[in-house]
Amino acid sequence: MGRDRANACRQVRVVDETVISGHSDILQNIRIILAVVFAVIFFIFMIADEIEKALEIVRPMLALHRGGVEFVSYDAETKTANLRLSGMCVGCPLADLTLKGGIEEVLRAKVPGVEKVEAVN
Repeated sequence: MGRDRANACRQVRVVDETVISGHSDILQNIRIILAVVFAVIFFIFMIADEIEKALEIVRPMLALHRGGVEFVSYDAETKTANLRLSGMCVGCPLADLTLKGGIEEVLRAKVPGVEKVEAVN
């Protein structure tokens, strides 16, 4: 009887150690996932800040024609800055040229994470 109890205790201890080490792996994986998520969020905020700084270069030129541009969002997967044109730029026949030929070129030159620009409503 005493021997059975000792064997049972050893088996429980082995099971406990396995469960604990299994949780340790899970916790380590969670830490890694959280670190990656926070890094991506930080990167997106950093890119958004750089986009805003680059748009400050463009805004005075648009303001000369009573237009404007607003940063809406950034898609890290497609490396696309989504912008909203405002003022006289809305409906202007040259809005696409301004967006692609002007604003996109400035953003691509100033912000390494931006490859293209899209207009959103």
